[in-house]
Amino acid sequence: MSLKNLFTKSVIISRLSAVSGNKTTWTTQTSENVHIMQLDAEKSINLGGSVGKTYMVYADVTADITDGDILEDEDGNQYIVKAGGVSSKTLGSIDHLEVLVEKVND
Repeated sequence: MSLKNLFTKSVIISRLSAVSGNKTTWTTQTSENVHIMQLDAEKSINLGGSVGKTYMVYADVTADITDGDILEDEDGNQYIVKAGGVSSKTLGSIDHLEVLVEKVND
């Protein structure tokens, strides 16, 4: 079973990659369908985030998302994955990823 039918946004996943020597650049890894939900003030504070800018992203368990990645949705909103923010969860018999992110643009 899957949560895929609940995913409402498509995001492009970018990751900082080494180009040569000490040079790095953001490179597009893939795109994924996800669900993005803004967290309320209490949950944001409890998770060490900023009120109004902290979100939880729900993705398929096979999604290639890691700490520090930038997710950009089709509306141009960008979210950075917080350190330690990617966790694999099970809801009943449904495996999925919960990804704690912070919106970096308004």
